[in-house]
Amino acid sequence: MKKTKVKKQKTLKKQGCSLFLLLMLLALAPVVLATVILSTTSLRLTRTNLEGSVQTTLHVTADNLAKYCKENDASGYYEYLDSLKEEGLEMAILADGIPATTSIKNENDYRIREIPMDQDLGTEGYYDKNVVIEGNTYYGYYIPIMNNGQITAVAFAAERKNEITDALWEIEVVFMVCAVGMVILFGVICFFLSRALSGKMK
Repeated sequence: MKKTKVKKQKTLKKQGCSLFLLLMLLALAPVVLATVILSTTSLRLTRTNLEGSVQTTLHVTADNLAKYCKENDASGYYEYLDSLKEEGLEMAILADGIPATTSIKNENDYRIREIPMDQDLGTEGYYDKNVVIEGNTYYGYYIPIMNNGQITAVAFAAERKNEITDALWEIEVVFMVCAVGMVILFGVICFFLSRALSGKMK
């Protein structure tokens, strides 16, 4: 009789444990899945919006520089080019056969003289996500400076790519911490609910 009771108790314990784990799985799996899907979707949207914002900002900056060059002489260019450095934005005026006029400086704090332009400019300009200048990668926007229907120079605006990458990484860390926190919170809630339900169903 004692052996039979012991076997029954062990069987009940195993059934209770299995039921508890099943309830935990059923309760927690949807939470984990939903958290992963929402986090991934939010990160992609955030990345897309941030990169779109960078492109818009650089387009406006380059376009304003082009307009400034049309309306002013060359004496105040450097002051204008340096005006947005504190916001992380660099500007330059490019023309064939002469060194670049730019706010971008090298590691020795000298203004650089060359900025690549690898695509056909056209009349609308273009956006480039990978402009390599002095070993650093930039997001860049090129806008033609027109005079009497002819392209006389190019207005260029840029932002260091690693600054955007760092900002995205910080956002990703926040999302990951929030996601892990939510999973842990719901995990604790599911644990107590599953334990209570499995106890009642024995």
